[in-house]
Amino acid sequence: MLARLQAQMAQALLDRGDDADALTLFNGDSARAQQGLALYRGNLLATRDKTLSAAYPVLRALVGEEFFSALANTYGDQYPSTDGDLHRYGAGFADFLAAFEPVTSYPYFPDMARYEWALHRAHFARTTPSIDRAYLAACTPQQLEDARFCLHPACTLLSSQWAISAIWRAHQSEGKQLIDTELPQQIAVDDFAVTVRPRWRVDLLSLSAAASRALHCVGEGKVLGEAVDQALVIDADFSLASELTRWLDQAVLSVADSQR
Repeated sequence: MLARLQAQMAQALLDRGDDADALTLFNGDSARAQQGLALYRGNLLATRDKTLSAAYPVLRALVGEEFFSALANTYGDQYPSTDGDLHRYGAGFADFLAAFEPVTSYPYFPDMARYEWALHRAHFARTTPSIDRAYLAACTPQQLEDARFCLHPACTLLSSQWAISAIWRAHQSEGKQLIDTELPQQIAVDDFAVTVRPRWRVDLLSLSAAASRALHCVGEGKVLGEAVDQALVIDADFSLASELTRWLDQAVLSVADSQR
Protein backbone atom coordinates (compact mmCIF):
# COMPACT_ATOMS: atom_id res chain seq x y z
CA MET A 1 0.00 0.00 0.00
CA LEU A 2 2.72 2.47 0.99
CA ALA A 3 4.73 1.70 -2.14
CA ARG A 4 1.66 2.34 -4.31
CA LEU A 5 0.99 5.67 -2.62
CA GLN A 6 4.61 6.69 -3.02
CA ALA A 7 4.51 5.77 -6.71
CA GLN A 8 1.31 7.80 -7.12
CA MET A 9 2.88 10.80 -5.46
CA ALA A 10 6.03 10.59 -7.58
CA GLN A 11 3.97 10.33 -10.76
CA ALA A 12 1.81 13.26 -9.75
CA LEU A 13 4.87 15.43 -9.17
CA LEU A 14 6.13 14.70 -12.70
CA ASP A 15 2.78 14.60 -14.52
CA ARG A 16 1.50 18.16 -14.41
CA GLY A 17 -1.42 17.42 -16.71
CA ASP A 18 -3.36 14.93 -14.60
CA ASP A 19 -3.68 15.06 -10.81
CA ALA A 20 -6.66 12.71 -10.55
CA ASP A 21 -4.83 9.75 -9.03
CA ALA A 22 -2.88 11.97 -6.67
CA LEU A 23 -6.08 13.36 -5.16
CA THR A 24 -6.69 10.07 -3.41
CA LEU A 25 -3.66 10.81 -1.27
CA PHE A 26 -5.65 13.61 0.34
CA ASN A 27 -8.96 11.76 0.79
CA GLY A 28 -10.45 13.42 -2.22
CA ASP A 29 -9.83 16.96 -0.93
CA SER A 30 -9.07 18.57 -4.31
CA ALA A 31 -8.11 22.00 -3.01
CA ARG A 32 -5.75 20.56 -0.44
CA ALA A 33 -4.32 18.21 -3.05
CA GLN A 34 -3.62 21.00 -5.52
CA GLN A 35 -2.00 23.14 -2.84
CA GLY A 36 0.13 20.27 -1.56
CA LEU A 37 1.24 19.18 -5.01
CA ALA A 38 2.14 22.76 -5.93
CA LEU A 39 4.32 23.00 -2.83
CA TYR A 40 6.06 19.69 -3.52
CA ARG A 41 6.56 20.56 -7.17
CA GLY A 42 8.07 23.90 -6.25
CA ASN A 43 10.49 22.18 -3.91
CA LEU A 44 11.34 19.62 -6.61
CA LEU A 45 12.13 22.29 -9.19
CA ALA A 46 14.15 24.31 -6.71
CA THR A 47 16.16 21.23 -5.72
CA ARG A 48 16.90 20.38 -9.35
CA ASP A 49 18.02 23.94 -10.06
CA LYS A 50 20.16 24.23 -6.93
CA THR A 51 21.79 20.81 -7.37
CA LEU A 52 22.67 21.30 -11.04
CA SER A 53 23.81 24.88 -10.42
CA ALA A 54 26.32 23.58 -7.89
CA ALA A 55 27.71 21.08 -10.41
CA TYR A 56 27.57 23.32 -13.49
CA PRO A 57 28.25 26.94 -12.42
CA VAL A 58 29.98 27.95 -15.67
CA LEU A 59 27.18 26.63 -17.84
CA ARG A 60 24.75 28.50 -15.65
CA ALA A 61 26.74 31.69 -16.15
CA LEU A 62 26.89 31.13 -19.91
CA VAL A 63 23.16 30.61 -20.44
CA GLY A 64 21.79 32.81 -17.66
CA GLU A 65 19.82 31.92 -14.54
CA GLU A 66 16.37 31.78 -16.14
CA PHE A 67 17.34 29.55 -19.06
CA PHE A 68 19.42 27.31 -16.81
CA SER A 69 16.42 26.80 -14.53
CA ALA A 70 14.40 25.72 -17.56
CA LEU A 71 17.21 23.35 -18.58
CA ALA A 72 17.30 21.90 -15.07
CA ASN A 73 13.56 21.30 -15.12
CA THR A 74 13.58 19.62 -18.55
CA TYR A 75 16.61 17.53 -17.62
CA GLY A 76 14.94 16.43 -14.40
CA ASP A 77 11.87 15.23 -16.29
CA GLN A 78 14.01 13.16 -18.66
CA TYR A 79 16.63 12.03 -16.14
CA PRO A 80 14.94 11.74 -12.72
CA SER A 81 17.22 11.15 -9.76
CA THR A 82 17.84 7.49 -8.96
CA ASP A 83 20.21 7.99 -6.04
CA GLY A 84 19.69 9.36 -2.56
CA ASP A 85 23.01 11.21 -2.82
CA LEU A 86 22.32 14.46 -4.71
CA HIS A 87 26.04 14.86 -5.37
CA ARG A 88 25.57 12.11 -7.98
CA TYR A 89 22.63 13.85 -9.64
CA GLY A 90 23.45 15.39 -13.00
CA ALA A 91 25.72 12.76 -14.50
CA GLY A 92 23.74 12.68 -17.75
CA PHE A 93 23.65 16.46 -18.30
CA ALA A 94 26.24 16.40 -21.13
CA ASP A 95 24.27 13.74 -23.05
CA PHE A 96 21.08 15.70 -22.45
CA LEU A 97 22.60 18.91 -23.85
CA ALA A 98 24.00 17.07 -26.89
CA ALA A 99 20.47 16.00 -27.84
CA PHE A 100 18.62 19.17 -26.75
CA GLU A 101 17.70 21.11 -29.89
CA PRO A 102 17.43 24.61 -28.33
CA VAL A 103 21.19 24.64 -27.57
CA THR A 104 22.52 23.09 -30.79
CA SER A 105 23.86 26.49 -31.85
CA TYR A 106 26.26 26.22 -28.90
CA PRO A 107 28.05 22.96 -29.74
CA TYR A 108 30.61 23.36 -26.96
CA PHE A 109 28.00 23.14 -24.19
CA PRO A 110 28.10 19.32 -23.91
CA ASP A 111 31.88 19.34 -23.51
CA MET A 112 31.66 22.11 -20.92
CA ALA A 113 29.22 19.88 -19.05
CA ARG A 114 31.65 16.94 -19.23
CA TYR A 115 34.47 19.07 -17.84
CA GLU A 116 32.34 20.52 -15.06
CA TRP A 117 30.99 17.11 -14.07
CA ALA A 118 34.54 15.74 -13.83
CA LEU A 119 35.50 18.71 -11.65
CA HIS A 120 32.40 18.20 -9.51
CA ARG A 121 33.18 14.50 -9.00
CA ALA A 122 36.81 15.32 -8.17
CA HIS A 123 35.58 17.02 -4.98
CA PHE A 124 34.27 13.69 -3.71
CA ALA A 125 36.99 11.35 -4.98
CA ARG A 126 38.60 9.10 -2.40
CA THR A 127 41.89 10.13 -0.83
CA THR A 128 44.99 8.31 -2.06
CA PRO A 129 48.61 9.34 -1.38
CA SER A 130 50.24 10.85 -4.45
CA ILE A 131 53.88 10.30 -5.36
CA ASP A 132 56.36 13.00 -4.36
CA ARG A 133 59.91 14.03 -5.19
CA ALA A 134 61.36 11.82 -2.47
CA TYR A 135 59.74 8.77 -4.06
CA LEU A 136 61.17 9.60 -7.48
CA ALA A 137 64.59 10.46 -6.06
CA ALA A 138 64.83 6.93 -4.65
CA CYS A 139 64.30 5.41 -8.11
CA THR A 140 67.16 4.59 -10.48
CA PRO A 141 66.65 5.69 -14.12
CA GLN A 142 65.76 2.12 -15.07
CA GLN A 143 63.34 1.76 -12.17
CA LEU A 144 61.67 5.00 -13.21
CA GLU A 145 61.34 3.86 -16.81
CA ASP A 146 59.81 0.56 -15.68
CA ALA A 147 57.55 2.12 -13.05
CA ARG A 148 53.79 1.77 -13.29
CA PHE A 149 51.85 4.62 -11.80
CA CYS A 150 48.14 5.35 -11.81
CA LEU A 151 46.14 8.53 -11.91
CA HIS A 152 44.95 9.93 -8.60
CA PRO A 153 41.22 9.18 -8.10
CA ALA A 154 40.45 12.91 -8.40
CA CYS A 155 42.06 13.03 -11.85
CA THR A 156 40.00 12.64 -15.03
CA LEU A 157 41.56 13.17 -18.43
CA LEU A 158 39.49 15.41 -20.71
CA SER A 159 39.70 16.58 -24.30
CA SER A 160 37.62 18.70 -26.63
CA GLN A 161 37.72 20.39 -30.00
CA TRP A 162 36.72 23.56 -28.17
CA ALA A 163 38.77 25.69 -25.77
CA ILE A 164 36.79 24.52 -22.76
CA SER A 165 39.68 25.01 -20.32
CA ALA A 166 40.03 28.67 -21.31
CA ILE A 167 36.30 29.31 -21.02
CA TRP A 168 36.18 27.58 -17.64
CA ARG A 169 39.24 29.49 -16.41
CA ALA A 170 37.72 32.79 -17.54
CA HIS A 171 34.73 32.18 -15.27
CA GLN A 172 36.77 31.55 -12.14
CA SER A 173 37.31 34.28 -9.57
CA GLU A 174 40.67 35.25 -11.06
CA GLY A 175 39.43 35.24 -14.65
CA LYS A 176 37.82 37.76 -16.98
CA GLN A 177 34.51 36.35 -18.10
CA LEU A 178 34.08 35.89 -21.83
CA ILE A 179 30.97 37.31 -23.43
CA ASP A 180 29.18 35.57 -26.29
CA THR A 181 30.56 37.92 -28.97
CA GLU A 182 34.12 36.96 -28.00
CA LEU A 183 33.59 33.21 -28.00
CA PRO A 184 33.47 32.24 -31.71
CA GLN A 185 37.04 33.49 -32.31
CA GLN A 186 38.42 31.73 -29.25
CA ILE A 187 36.82 28.36 -28.75
CA ALA A 188 37.51 26.31 -31.91
CA VAL A 189 40.85 24.82 -30.83
CA ASP A 190 41.91 21.41 -29.55
CA ASP A 191 41.91 21.29 -25.78
CA PHE A 192 43.46 18.78 -23.37
CA ALA A 193 43.21 18.89 -19.58
CA VAL A 194 43.07 16.83 -16.41
CA THR A 195 41.12 17.51 -13.23
CA VAL A 196 43.35 17.78 -10.16
CA ARG A 197 42.88 18.18 -6.41
CA PRO A 198 46.15 19.25 -4.81
CA ARG A 199 45.73 20.24 -1.17
CA TRP A 200 41.95 19.63 -1.48
CA ARG A 201 41.40 22.44 -4.00
CA VAL A 202 39.88 21.15 -7.24
CA ASP A 203 41.34 22.69 -10.38
CA LEU A 204 41.78 22.08 -14.09
CA LEU A 205 45.32 21.51 -15.35
CA SER A 206 45.83 22.23 -19.05
CA LEU A 207 47.91 19.70 -20.98
CA SER A 208 49.66 19.48 -24.30
CA ALA A 209 48.52 16.75 -26.66
CA ALA A 210 51.72 14.83 -25.89
CA ALA A 211 51.30 15.11 -22.12
CA SER A 212 47.69 14.02 -22.43
CA ARG A 213 48.77 10.96 -24.40
CA ALA A 214 51.40 10.10 -21.80
CA LEU A 215 48.87 10.29 -18.98
CA HIS A 216 46.41 8.19 -20.95
CA CYS A 217 49.10 5.52 -21.18
CA VAL A 218 49.75 5.77 -17.45
CA GLY A 219 46.04 5.40 -16.79
CA GLU A 220 45.97 2.30 -19.00
CA GLY A 221 48.66 0.68 -16.82
CA LYS A 222 51.60 1.10 -19.19
CA VAL A 223 55.09 1.63 -17.77
CA LEU A 224 56.37 5.20 -17.71
CA GLY A 225 58.95 4.50 -20.42
CA GLU A 226 56.23 3.44 -22.86
CA ALA A 227 54.12 6.45 -21.93
CA VAL A 228 57.05 8.73 -22.77
CA ASP A 229 57.60 6.95 -26.09
CA GLN A 230 53.96 7.52 -27.01
CA ALA A 231 54.27 11.20 -26.10
CA LEU A 232 57.41 11.60 -28.22
CA VAL A 233 55.52 10.32 -31.26
CA ILE A 234 53.24 13.32 -30.92
CA ASP A 235 55.91 15.85 -29.92
CA ALA A 236 59.62 15.16 -30.35
CA ASP A 237 60.36 17.91 -27.83
CA PHE A 238 58.27 16.37 -25.06
CA SER A 239 60.14 16.73 -21.75
CA LEU A 240 59.33 14.18 -19.07
CA ALA A 241 61.28 16.16 -16.47
CA SER A 242 59.21 19.31 -16.88
CA GLU A 243 55.92 17.39 -17.03
CA LEU A 244 56.78 15.35 -13.94
CA THR A 245 57.34 18.58 -12.03
CA ARG A 246 53.86 19.77 -12.95
CA TRP A 247 52.28 16.41 -12.20
CA LEU A 248 53.95 16.22 -8.79
CA ASP A 249 52.89 19.76 -7.90
CA GLN A 250 49.29 18.95 -8.84
CA ALA A 251 49.16 15.46 -7.25
CA VAL A 252 48.34 13.76 -10.54
CA LEU A 253 50.11 10.43 -9.96
CA SER A 254 49.73 7.69 -7.39
CA VAL A 255 51.67 4.48 -7.00
CA ALA A 256 49.99 1.57 -8.74
CA ASP A 257 48.71 -1.16 -6.39
CA SER A 258 51.16 -3.65 -7.89
CA GLN A 259 54.12 -1.52 -6.75
CA ARG A 260 53.02 -0.67 -3.22
